[in-house]
Amino acid sequence: MKNIIKYVFCCIIVFCLGIAAPILLYAHVATGKNLLDTGRELTSVLRNIPQKGEISGASASSGLKAADTYSAVMKDLENSYYKKIDPVKVTYSGISGMLTTCEDPFTYFIEPEAYKTMREETKGNFSGIGAVLKKNELGETKIHEIMEGAPAESAGLKAGDIILKVDDFDCTNKDLEEVVKHIRGEIGTRVTLTVSRKGEKKDPVITVTRAVIQETTVTSRMLTEKDGFRKSDGIGYIRLHQFNQKADHEIDKAWSQLEKDGMKALVLDLRGNPGGLLTMAISVSSRFVPKGNVVIIREKGGERIDVPVESSAHNHPFIPVAVLVNGMSASASEIVSGAIKDNKAGTIVGTVTFGKGLVQSVVPIMTDGSACSITTAKYYTPADIDINKKGIEPDLYVEEGENFDPDDFKTDKQLAAGVEVLRVKLGKRKEASLKELYSRSEKLLEEHRQKEALKNTKGKGQQ
Repeated sequence: MKNIIKYVFCCIIVFCLGIAAPILLYAHVATGKNLLDTGRELTSVLRNIPQKGEISGASASSGLKAADTYSAVMKDLENSYYKKIDPVKVTYSGISGMLTTCEDPFTYFIEPEAYKTMREETKGNFSGIGAVLKKNELGETKIHEIMEGAPAESAGLKAGDIILKVDDFDCTNKDLEEVVKHIRGEIGTRVTLTVSRKGEKKDPVITVTRAVIQETTVTSRMLTEKDGFRKSDGIGYIRLHQFNQKADHEIDKAWSQLEKDGMKALVLDLRGNPGGLLTMAISVSSRFVPKGNVVIIREKGGERIDVPVESSAHNHPFIPVAVLVNGMSASASEIVSGAIKDNKAGTIVGTVTFGKGLVQSVVPIMTDGSACSITTAKYYTPADIDINKKGIEPDLYVEEGENFDPDDFKTDKQLAAGVEVLRVKLGKRKEASLKELYSRSEKLLEEHRQKEALKNTKGKGQQ
């Protein structure tokens, strides 16, 4: 254990975009993360997805040698403390404390299990049972959806079941993340769920064998009359749930199918998308932006790195695009939104985004599978705008509305506004028809700015 601290700053690292994103009302059992956010009920979670990079070896700037000091204290504890200590626990606490002094929520210690989950999420394949969970109005863990062909379906679980216990773990008043953690496990192992099912007197006890679950990265369809729109308008819809390794490929595949279905314009939905891989953010942005920068990165010392559009991604014709965002669109989602907005490649519709403009590096501690996330740079939009803690303002500010249901397009005011923008661009409506929407948008944006200014003023006054 004496060498663990040394490993932190000299191991090969992986350059990544992280995100302080929520685990929201829904959660894939396979992932433990919500990808269909309504932005109402959240728990802060840090996501760090690997990308290339390197951190050089570091040494203490003062006369205090960190590794030697740690070894001396550990030796004293082992020899003198009246109880037996757990060296691993002590070391984890020490590293966590060290990183806490940075006063940066994105610089933190990642225990082995959490780091394993992080690496799995990057790939888009997970070990689980294939059910989508959410908390209901009573705070119970409810199965919202069963994935077709998944182990949960074969075992007999049903949408609407309330999960009472996972093996011997009581789910009462437990966070969604805790429940998901107990449901997930090694491929081929079994997990027993005790559920409450409407219409049955006795609580069913169902055993499910965990398997590899292909996480939903993209959902797509043509908007039709059943959604409250006109099929003849030729407007396609793509929702990107996260920027994992499959993101760009899945968007390309969905785009190709929508083209066959007659797509003339596209709604790209990034609402609730917590971010992910920088490489995917660049590739996805490049599908919508003809030329220019995707993002600007400034590393320690102020060195500027301009990241240009990848012309190799231009295998589809450029069509009118509306991008939907909200307060939970973060990190890579903000890179894509910023690239499209600043390069005038589409219209951003929704509310102000999360506001995460920091870049992290993940440093694996190779002896035990744990890691550290360390903020190493900031990123800016192509117009050189710092969005950290500010977010990206939409071109058209539209709120969700009181009756918003993520599963019902007919109640989706943001989607409806995006479609209206596209209909104007397609010549289906006159531009004057958007006058009221834009007038309302200006008022809402001004209200937002005033609230932020007041919040910042109060914050300074309390310091």
